Amino acid sequence: MIMENRIQNFTLLIASISRSIRRIKREETAGHGLSTPHATTLYYLHTVGPMLPGELSVFSGEDKANLSRALRQLEEGGYLTKAVRGRRRSELCLTELGHSVAAEIASRVDVVLSEASSGVSAAERDNLYRTLSEIDANLRRITAAYDEAEKTDAGCQATDGD
Repeated sequence: MIMENRIQNFTLLIASISRSIRRIKREETAGHGLSTPHATTLYYLHTVGPMLPGELSVFSGEDKANLSRALRQLEEGGYLTKAVRGRRRSELCLTELGHSVAAEIASRVDVVLSEASSGVSAAERDNLYRTLSEIDANLRRITAAYDEAEKTDAGCQATDGD
């Protein structure tokens, strides 16, 4: 019974937090006519600085297809440009418009983060992130084992018909 409550509490809390974050992102970006991937891209380019699309994908956690679409749309909308860095590598840079909108987004993110962490000390927050990182790593190991099992099963099925 205790294990069931732990699983239920964990999954319900994660789902609730995820829903709240999606709603906040939707509401906060609606005024600019931007999608969540647009706002995420502008935010990271503003706070981190120019970077390659692959680097942005790592920072943002956005799906590569969604990110590619968002980059194209932001470039067409005049929010960002691509500058050549090295051999045929396009670095993403914000335009003046991009910096302006991204500064507003970053300001709102700061307010939301402050409100969301109200009543939570820095030490508690650090402990929470450390714990969630460990849980994430454990879950990734579990899912990697599933991926390996699927590859093995697919390999066996391919040779069964030979």
